[in-house]
Amino acid sequence: MIRRMRGGLLAVALCGCGFQPSAGGAALVDGAPAIVDVASEGPTPPDPCAGTLLCLTFDVDPLPDTLPNGGSAPVSATLTAITRGEDGITGGDAEMSSTSQIFVPSVPQLSGVFALDYWVRIDQDPAANDRVGMIDSAVGGGFSSFYYNYTTTPEVRCTINGYDLYAYVAPFTGWTHVACSCDAPILTIYVNGLVVASQDQQCAGAATVDPYGIQVGADNVNGAGYTDNILQGALDDVRLYNAPLTAEQVCKLAGTC
Repeated sequence: MIRRMRGGLLAVALCGCGFQPSAGGAALVDGAPAIVDVASEGPTPPDPCAGTLLCLTFDVDPLPDTLPNGGSAPVSATLTAITRGEDGITGGDAEMSSTSQIFVPSVPQLSGVFALDYWVRIDQDPAANDRVGMIDSAVGGGFSSFYYNYTTTPEVRCTINGYDLYAYVAPFTGWTHVACSCDAPILTIYVNGLVVASQDQQCAGAATVDPYGIQVGADNVNGAGYTDNILQGALDDVRLYNAPLTAEQVCKLAGTC
């Protein structure tokens, strides 16, 4: 199945069938995310949530206040002041404003995170030297991804059970795909299917979900009761995986190969 995104970019839709994670994470993984190509003539639309722990697609119209998780973990997301957009990656998207909140509570089944990815559209850059949270469950460790607006150059930053890894990037324009993967001890950040940073000794293996839960599109300061650095824009296909993603898999998720 082929999906058309903003700007005319064609993206190959994906579904589950099975793959082997790279050697660095294989010994720690019991079952890997199932991501492969799907023939465009296939009779059944592929499942963008196949092989995930957490998957939020925002395709339901209208969006409910409590959005079921499309992944394997038994948990739902609470949506506050979220509008469903029509220009998403797989259908609808989550349009966010300064009062928006997407919160996923902590459950044990969300632990074991090796990788994350999401699509983001930034309509209003954060102030100079400030940031917006994309996915954050790292109050006391765990995993997170942020977009910083340093005075002259934007920066994307990720953490998965280890140290922050960051990369200076071009400003995000339109829909942008970001992925972070821990093939312990190497942490890698991808933007639109390309490696922008990769460093040894940055992650120690699978991350556990923080007791404060997960904020999506904001900074998780101390859980559901308080958010900061909220995204002004939109998110779609927010996913967590229980195994590292390879460069080829990320490229396919981003629709660039």
